[in-house]
Amino acid sequence: MNRRRFLGTVGSGATALALSSSIERLARAAAAPPVKRLITFYVSSGAAANYFWPTTVGTNYDLKVSLAPLAPYQSKMTVIQGLTIGPGSNHRFGMDWCLTVGAKNSFEQTLATNLKADLLNLSVAPLAGGNEMSFINGVRQPGIYDPFQARAEVLRTVNPAALGAQGANIAAIRKFKSLALGLSQRELDALSKQVTGLAYESSKVQAHIEAVQQLKASLDQNPMSMTSSASMMSCSMLSTTALDKTKGLVTNGDAVQPNLPALLDAQIENVVEAFICGQRTMANLQVMHAWGNHVFSWLGFSGAHHQQLSHWVPSEPMGKTAQDFATCHNWMSSRFLTLLQALDVPDPLSPGKTVLDNTCILWTSEVDGGDAHTVQSIPTVLVGSLGGTLKTGQFLKYGDIGGIAPNQNPMNNRSMGDLFATLSNAMGAPPTTTYGTIKGQGLVTEILA
Repeated sequence: MNRRRFLGTVGSGATALALSSSIERLARAAAAPPVKRLITFYVSSGAAANYFWPTTVGTNYDLKVSLAPLAPYQSKMTVIQGLTIGPGSNHRFGMDWCLTVGAKNSFEQTLATNLKADLLNLSVAPLAGGNEMSFINGVRQPGIYDPFQARAEVLRTVNPAALGAQGANIAAIRKFKSLALGLSQRELDALSKQVTGLAYESSKVQAHIEAVQQLKASLDQNPMSMTSSASMMSCSMLSTTALDKTKGLVTNGDAVQPNLPALLDAQIENVVEAFICGQRTMANLQVMHAWGNHVFSWLGFSGAHHQQLSHWVPSEPMGKTAQDFATCHNWMSSRFLTLLQALDVPDPLSPGKTVLDNTCILWTSEVDGGDAHTVQSIPTVLVGSLGGTLKTGQFLKYGDIGGIAPNQNPMNNRSMGDLFATLSNAMGAPPTTTYGTIKGQGLVTEILA
């Protein structure tokens, strides 16, 4: 904007000078892109195919029993069939490759390094160590499985540096909010009238005024976000509702099995609070592991989730065992739903958006599912649009269950590395076209907005 002409219109007093300066700084701050966040949500032992995969490809897709609880967020989801981490088979291979696709580092660790982000690596109810999905230089990275230790990790560095390369972006957004809160509605209305005769300046100022008004409206709906107008977002009023319910509970080993629901809720709460508090933009949430032989007793089952349920799915694809396995996934989806709901709140760093809008959550596993132990169509669900960079509300199908690995026949089933590269680019990392060691086909352009 022409500063001299603007001042001549609104007056040359100290108030006008302050308003002009504020508007110019608001313009710079408002231009900052949204803070993007990523969560990897791992669920053990694949899925019962006939109760998991939609039938209809495209935007009019259906949700089967396993994903039915997620119906309220169907428009914000993308289900992808035919992504492989092979060639290979069995749970050991799947755990080694589900996030690496053969690379020495898992994709989320590489992304965190590229973005200089502090990854919150959590696990839920592990029965034994040595089965982690996250790798650095070929070494497994155990997740924090005690929810109280996880909360301590969230609060370990309560400062913007934990947000890595996006810190400058966040600082700009906080500055915008601080300046916006310093302008009264009367000042905004007066300023809008005073520039009505200047077409170019008026349109710019009006856009900034509308942004401020939108911010004020979001703050009215969520007064807690007022704290983020300070130099640091406040982490002093984090929710501990789920966390408190895990006091005294066993958090790993065989005795952990009946505690899985409470521990999962607490770890979900830890991720949510870390994101809203502004201490993390990336997180892993590994629920059980490949041999997670937990008995879902709270659902009335006596057979183990892994051995008794998932292993018999191929021989009875529509039978009672497959239905029971799908029921386990239906319950898991109901807990996953609470994660989506908790993130579907005004983003303290992005007026007019929710935290979920600016996040992508990747649901994944280590095998297709069942006794066959194939890795050719890993259950894959994305939720959230990463600030509008991802297209949602669709079912994509790149191959059938148990298809051919892409390095054997590129016309069938795509490499999971293609998806990892696409998400990495969307998060703002240095551009790449695939990830891992198996042949890919390039970016998954169908998920890009």
